[in-house]
Amino acid sequence: MERKYPSKEEYLNVLTCKKSCDVPFYSPPYRAPVGSGDPFESGPAGGGLDGFGVWWDVTPEGAIPSSRSFLLEDICDWEKVVHFPDLDSIDWNAKSEKDLANWNPENQVVEYAMYNSHFQRLTALMGFENGLCAMVEEPEACSGFMEAFTEYRLAYVRKIAEHYHPDVICNYDDVATVRGTFMSRAAYQELIKPWHKIVNDEIKRYGIIPIQHCCGKAESLIEDFIDEGAQCWCSVQPENDIAAALQSYGDVISICGGYDTTKVAGLINFTEYDIRKEVDETIDRYARYGSFILGNMTLMAGPGFTKQEIGRIIADEALGYGKDYYSRSVTNNQS
Repeated sequence: MERKYPSKEEYLNVLTCKKSCDVPFYSPPYRAPVGSGDPFESGPAGGGLDGFGVWWDVTPEGAIPSSRSFLLEDICDWEKVVHFPDLDSIDWNAKSEKDLANWNPENQVVEYAMYNSHFQRLTALMGFENGLCAMVEEPEACSGFMEAFTEYRLAYVRKIAEHYHPDVICNYDDVATVRGTFMSRAAYQELIKPWHKIVNDEIKRYGIIPIQHCCGKAESLIEDFIDEGAQCWCSVQPENDIAAALQSYGDVISICGGYDTTKVAGLINFTEYDIRKEVDETIDRYARYGSFILGNMTLMAGPGFTKQEIGRIIADEALGYGKDYYSRSVTNNQS
């Protein structure tokens, strides 16, 4: 039987905290993710230099900045050392035509992934330890770099808006671990939040929806994400109190995430049934509050399953169980 997917309209309704019939899933086929492979942000396929001069290594978990040597040792030297990608040298017409070749923007949500925002770019240049020390020891130099980086980011947004006309731009900036944020909230508010807001304001100026991506336990920053203008926070992992976040803020910001990859993936011999059950229980747990999108999971291979196979099972169950979810009887979810 042919699978019926939630529509673009239904997806955007949940994303913008409106009523919907469906619980969407943060994945194709109706969401078209583009931009994640930009080599000037995360290096070329197979590893190498990005547009800033940072070397990226490819690992089984994905590309990461090399820790063998850092481009920038002293934040006070950023103006002499750091150069920004030349966005005008890119053939954006050819790039967008290729990226959107298999997608239909009329029926699919086009989301552009802007990787390595302010904190992640600082740590890509300096490493986490040096980057965090720079935020404490040289806040003025950090602010100078952040301002210049923001100008680059604004130019990036304009290129995306002009050539892709996306529904959504997602700003990736992981500022937290499973235990909490890398820095105090005060430091975040001083050195990162103002620049995120400027970028989000530019995104909204083009009628595009801004999403803030941040893994880890970052619930202490949700009001800051809202102040910055983010319409959605993803990927929100279960170490955060997702139910409380939806209850308190679900009328102004949507939540994308929820699936616990440590739960099923931690079992010795998990089955396809276990995966599907976890999907259903996650939707039941959080969808009752509205403004919830299941997804954005980092999957680990398991006994008898590749990551791709697990991803297909999750997608199939999520798209089926989430379809017409609010139109079906949800009496058991209201207790």
